[in-house]
Amino acid sequence: MRKRIILLLWVLLLCASSCGTKKVNNDIPLSDEELIEHVRPSVIMVTVGTKHASGVIVSIDEDFITMITAGHLMEGYDQGIVTFYTDDVGFAEVEYISQNPDICIMRIAREYLDERLVKELKASGIDEKAYEDLKTDDTVYLCGSAVNVGTNATKGTVGSPDFYVADFDEWMIYLYADVMAGMSGCPVFDASGDLVGILCAGTESGEAVCVKLPDIIDKLEVIQNDKD
Repeated sequence: MRKRIILLLWVLLLCASSCGTKKVNNDIPLSDEELIEHVRPSVIMVTVGTKHASGVIVSIDEDFITMITAGHLMEGYDQGIVTFYTDDVGFAEVEYISQNPDICIMRIAREYLDERLVKELKASGIDEKAYEDLKTDDTVYLCGSAVNVGTNATKGTVGSPDFYVADFDEWMIYLYADVMAGMSGCPVFDASGDLVGILCAGTESGEAVCVKLPDIIDKLEVIQNDKD
């Protein structure tokens, strides 16, 4: 990649197209717009100070809602305001933050949220096979929260599922996708609606790089091991 990667932190307003059909969980055919609506309950907005970015819920258990967002957004903070797709808000504590890979893991205790809200939310789920099956030229969907939670979405094409990015000294997913500031941390889904990574950065010329799902899983396991 010859162009300098630009970190994303502010506003995006892109709409998903509605051509073709996709399948979620391999049995429900959905249009592009329907797929975005299917994953939207897992998408969040994270705000710190005057900045905000996107993120995604990765698990909901009896005690916590666990989410991931961009590490560079949360640098220097131990808490962020999370807005859910219902427009409800909560305060999430930073559990882990890293610049390489560029991710932040946050949690909100269920006891601090209305149970009605929790029932409306959805975890994207973690299945490494979704990333393993990702191939060059595959279509992916980026669902961000630049203006309203989970409504700012765009399609991209995989340039390489495992591309070395010198700016980050990291192997990442390289996409051709039109992204703008505000989508940092947004989930990247495959054509079945499965999470394969989160957006890290992009260029003004339609290139983007994403943290790979296996790297996210590694950090989630670190958190879990520390809890155990």
